[in-house]
Amino acid sequence: MQHTLNPGDILYQQGDRNDCAFLVAEGEVGLYRTDTGTTKLIDRRGAGSLVGESSIILGKERAVTAKAETACTLFRIPADRILRQFDSLDPVLSACINTTISFVEALYNSESHLVIQQGENHSEIHKVIQRLQTEHDLTVGLERGEFHVVYQPIVEVSSGQIAGFEALMRWTHPENGPMRPDHFIAIAEDISAIWNITVIAIVEACRTLRLSRDTLGRDLFASINISARDLARHDFVDFLANVLDQYDLAPDCIKLELTESALVSKNAMTETNLERLRQLGLGISVDDFGTGYSNLGHLQLLPIKTLKIDKSFADGVHASNTAKGIVRMLVALGNELNVDIVAEGIESAIDVSVLEALGCRYVQGFFFFKPMAQDDLLKALTQQAAEVA
Repeated sequence: MQHTLNPGDILYQQGDRNDCAFLVAEGEVGLYRTDTGTTKLIDRRGAGSLVGESSIILGKERAVTAKAETACTLFRIPADRILRQFDSLDPVLSACINTTISFVEALYNSESHLVIQQGENHSEIHKVIQRLQTEHDLTVGLERGEFHVVYQPIVEVSSGQIAGFEALMRWTHPENGPMRPDHFIAIAEDISAIWNITVIAIVEACRTLRLSRDTLGRDLFASINISARDLARHDFVDFLANVLDQYDLAPDCIKLELTESALVSKNAMTETNLERLRQLGLGISVDDFGTGYSNLGHLQLLPIKTLKIDKSFADGVHASNTAKGIVRMLVALGNELNVDIVAEGIESAIDVSVLEALGCRYVQGFFFFKPMAQDDLLKALTQQAAEVA
């Protein structure tokens, strides 16, 4: 994805098959055209410029040779990604781009020297470069083992004991430090790397469940976030079943956490996998329930074991009659569907009391525990066991 060139290095040759374009992040690239045995410089592309894009849209071979004039850093953009974006453009705009590129190509063929001035929005180009850099770093980070799991305990309100945990992915970038999950998860989805992250989460969560049983005699449950793309994989259920067998875990100790929209937007493979999960005894936990589109008729057909009340309703519930009403309604719905209710983002004792009075069984949030490493989770479990004893 990321390429570095020294001065004089060739990026691609005139006449090559064009399967990608390049965004210049640093340095300068010269474009050279050879006609009748004579090679001439026809353009220079600096930071923020694209090279190799025109022949992709025109469906032709490379019209020029690209060579590094200075030390360069570039990001490779596959042709299919460019064409998908191009195909989604307004037809008038795409026609204008096609006409412009054809005109430029005609000038390339007739002029001995041509410099094209590009008027990019540098702020937007900087965002694109940052995005491509993150895509590259994420791919490399997965290979280098920079991703790990932390655990936020889920507490049973009536006993105050840890009943399970949510497995949360973290990425520690070697230069930029901790990366925000809401940033890198979306990018991982876009570049089809989300499955690699899900695999880490499933394996590590199952390993921790087995460790808590072996060392402390505690049978917990694990809530694991997965993507709609994961659920649509043909090998998803087989992989999950194999991991459960490897760690000798019962299927009902795993709750696969998805958003409402992921459950509503389905395909044939998703339907098949949901039915297989039901047969295996694995449950679905609906994340941020009540904040999006809820097709209740649809949800009752799914193997749902848990509804998670979003922080926007649960945190501060003591001070809002509206929030109380919503939580009361969701708890009643959970009782009707025979599923557990987990309130997220709890930060005060008074909210815990109100949620318990409303019938909420489980809570998680900073009031009890922040996300923690595996060793810290085991210490917390050990401490609770000592207090009970």
